[in-house]
Amino acid sequence: MTNQFLLGLIGIPSAGKTTFARKLAKIFEENGHPTVVIGSDDIRNMIPGYNENFDPDREPIIRKITLNIIKDCLTLGFNVINDDLNYYKSMRHNLFEITNTFDTHFLSIFIKIPLEKAIEWNEKRGLPIPNSVIEDVYKKLDEPGDYSWDIPVITLETTDLKDSKMVNSVYSKIISRIKKPIKNEPLITKSKPGKSESLDNLTRKLINRTVSKELHKKFHKQLSLMRKQFLMEVKIEDYNIEEVKEKFSKKILDFIKDHQKEV
Repeated sequence: MTNQFLLGLIGIPSAGKTTFARKLAKIFEENGHPTVVIGSDDIRNMIPGYNENFDPDREPIIRKITLNIIKDCLTLGFNVINDDLNYYKSMRHNLFEITNTFDTHFLSIFIKIPLEKAIEWNEKRGLPIPNSVIEDVYKKLDEPGDYSWDIPVITLETTDLKDSKMVNSVYSKIISRIKKPIKNEPLITKSKPGKSESLDNLTRKLINRTVSKELHKKFHKQLSLMRKQFLMEVKIEDYNIEEVKEKFSKKILDFIKDHQKEV
C-alpha cells in the first residue's frame, strides 16, 4: 500500500491557494513526507513577458508541461500539491487519471471564498490579476462533487488560510485519508465537461474555424470581448448548444463583414 498522493487545489484566483499550498507542503516535509508544490504559474514565469502579454493559445501547452512535471515528481517519489485553479471538471480529471496510472492517492481541496473577498485581496496586492479574470473564472467554475473521485477531502470556506491550526487540521485529515487503501477503478471513464467548459470550447472553435489568422491577430481584443459578452448572454438566456452555434456563428460573420475593409 502506498501513502503517496497528488493533491489538487480548486478555487478562483486570489483565494489564497499559493500561501496555503506552501504552508501545507512545509508541514508534510517537516513530518518526513517529501512534498513539492507545482503550478502552471511556475511555467508561465519562465516565459519572458508572458504575464504582460497573456496568450490563450499557449495555455494548453503550459498545462501539458505542468502535468508532465507532476508525473516526473511522482516518479521520483514526491507527493505533489497542484497549486492551480482547476476550475473545470476536466482539469481535475487530468489529475485523477495520473494517480490511476501511478497507483497514487488523488485528493482535492475546494477553497471556496466569496468573489468580493478575492477581488478585495487582489486590489490590496496591487491588482496582479485583472479583476475581470477573477470574475470570469468565478462564473465558469464547475463546483466539485459530481463524481466520487471529484469529492473534495475538505472544503475550506474560511478567509484565513494562513491560520496554523487550520492548516494542521487539513494535514491530519489528509494523513488519515492516505492511510486507507487506494480505491482503484478498473476503467476510467472520461467525465463529461460542465456546461461552462463546453460553451467556452465551442465558441473558441467557432472563432478559430471562421476567422482568418490575420483578422484574428489584428482584432484579438475585440473578438475576445465579443465572445465574453456572448457567453454572459448565454448564461442569462440559457441557450442550448444548437442555439449557441447558430447565434454565435452569425455574430462572427457579422463581425467579419464589418471589419473586412480594415484588414
